[in-house]
Amino acid sequence: MKKLIIFALAAATLMGIGTKASAQVSVEAGYLNQSLRASYADAVEKSTSLNGAYAGLFYDITEGEGFGVRTGLYYAFLTGKANVVNGYLWGNLYEHSLNVPFQIGYTMGFTNGDKGFIYAGPTFTYGLASNIRANALDIIKLKLANCYKHDYLDRFDVKLGFGLGYEINDMARITVGYNFGIVNQIGDGLKQKDENGNPIYIWKQVAEDFKFAADNLPETWGADKGRVNKWAAKP
Repeated sequence: MKKLIIFALAAATLMGIGTKASAQVSVEAGYLNQSLRASYADAVEKSTSLNGAYAGLFYDITEGEGFGVRTGLYYAFLTGKANVVNGYLWGNLYEHSLNVPFQIGYTMGFTNGDKGFIYAGPTFTYGLASNIRANALDIIKLKLANCYKHDYLDRFDVKLGFGLGYEINDMARITVGYNFGIVNQIGDGLKQKDENGNPIYIWKQVAEDFKFAADNLPETWGADKGRVNKWAAKP
């Protein structure tokens, strides 16, 4: 499972110390949009859009203009609707994480005292919780409490990103960036193996069961009311 993250950043409070080289501490919060692309055998292939927010502390070391380094720690929350099993099982996904960026940037000053900057570098992510509340055909209710805890997903991710921004009078900044997750986060809990050591794709088997039911169950059961028919098994 790989992730694409686009974020917009605002509301920074900056405090400069030092002489030529300065350290700036900022408290920042902003909006997050994440595109989640999952490919697990043939059972999960679609892209899901998640929305949320983040907030944290950032630490910049610069020389006014020119190259600098940024790091920090921020909390992120994302939520959205996810297709769990080929259209048969839909659920709401809730993700909580801690993130540590390490970025190299370049800052350029303008005549009005404002600054523009660009940056690039990795962000290291530790997943705190990833919860799914799923609903299969409005009949089956499923709640997966913390997919990290049950080893369905790996907690660690590394994202490579870049972005640009505008700093206003050393008091506030607006940033837009793009990160690409490079780690496959499918955990060992979803990597079951048979007696020959071949992987068993659980979600693929669930999707195949639904398809078999849709292909073989009758449309109605006549007088035998209340039994599941083929329409209940179709996505």
